[in-house]
Amino acid sequence: MEGEVTCDDVTYYGKSKKSGDEIILKGHTLHTHLSDGTPSKFLGYKFTNSNVVYMISDSGVLTVTQDEKVLVSEQGQWD
Repeated sequence: MEGEVTCDDVTYYGKSKKSGDEIILKGHTLHTHLSDGTPSKFLGYKFTNSNVVYMISDSGVLTVTQDEKVLVSEQGQWD
């Protein structure tokens, strides 16, 4: 749809550097909002797996938190 800036159907594929385990999560885009609630500037993506939250910023930084404790914060590598 023309003018849409949000998406609730994005997929995260991740692989643990330690164990080699892979994870696939569904998520959505994050945006700032104007005073009327309209989405504005793109901020990144958010994916949730139970109490673990994966966020990828617009600059490509991956931050993984669990119960608000930062587990990983690093520049992502893109294939």
